[in-house]
Amino acid sequence: MTRRESARRAFTLIELLVVMAIIATLVGLLLPAVQKVREAAYRTECRNNLKNIATAIANYESTIGYLPTSGFVPTIGNSRLVGTIPNEHPQEGWRQPWGWAYQILPQLDQGNLYMATHSNYPQPQNPDAIIQAQALKIYSCPSRRTPTLYSPSATTTYFVGDFAANGGIMTPQSQFPSNGPIVPGGNASTVKINNLKGGASSTILVGEKFVPIDKVSGGSPGDDYPMIAPPSSARPIPERAFVRGVSSPPNNQSAPGTGSGPYPDRVMGNTALPDYGYAFGSSHPVSMNAVFGDGSVRSIVYGNTLNFYYGSDRTNTRLVNFDD
Repeated sequence: MTRRESARRAFTLIELLVVMAIIATLVGLLLPAVQKVREAAYRTECRNNLKNIATAIANYESTIGYLPTSGFVPTIGNSRLVGTIPNEHPQEGWRQPWGWAYQILPQLDQGNLYMATHSNYPQPQNPDAIIQAQALKIYSCPSRRTPTLYSPSATTTYFVGDFAANGGIMTPQSQFPSNGPIVPGGNASTVKINNLKGGASSTILVGEKFVPIDKVSGGSPGDDYPMIAPPSSARPIPERAFVRGVSSPPNNQSAPGTGSGPYPDRVMGNTALPDYGYAFGSSHPVSMNAVFGDGSVRSIVYGNTLNFYYGSDRTNTRLVNFDD
């Protein structure tokens, strides 16, 4: 083989650069497609988790007679017994201090976890801490993150989930409302599906919660309390998320953040308050998922804030169409 023939068979620098450019272009075209396929799979998994939650809530109401509550922090004297109940015996219905996510565990085939504090069940040294530190996949949205534990101190670790119950409309005059379908526990507080005046198919029970980018691994606001255990006295109504309401629901606004998934977190409802705390929202790019009173799971586009506002009030009689 002559030197000239050998030179003809070699790639020139320009040819290598052209090939590399073509490969880079193909990768750039393929990545968005792969990302869309991944998000579609994540959204489906998120909806399946919420569908299982919807079925569990329906079975809970069938068994107990009313919807689960958001729980409460019991007090003895001037002391709040945070994290000490349901030691010994889980309480039934409105008497149960821990919130809805704990109350429906038996309906989610998590009976052993639910009974882990029962006096007749083999107990570790601190069963309450074991329960609240269980990272349950069914309470997580894969578009945002894998099931995540948060450790605010060397002695405390708990699971922060991606779903929250609808406690109603929060206004400056009513910081902790009770006009949602999931009301505070205690004092015989109960709501049934047939109490939803706007209709079961128009009332939101549980939805995805908004989490700012810097709180995805836990922290305040929005991601700083255990999914199933009572919070500190700073938030006396456990496991609730509020629609950020004022005199009228303003337009939706993009939230400044992203989770561990590929899309920015969007917040649903009123974003007039600057901290974005304790609102609904998700890491899905177009809409968030929610459970309705009829057991359906539907997507609510972020611009549909007026219907979201009315669908969060169980006393609202206005006809709401979430398919708009």
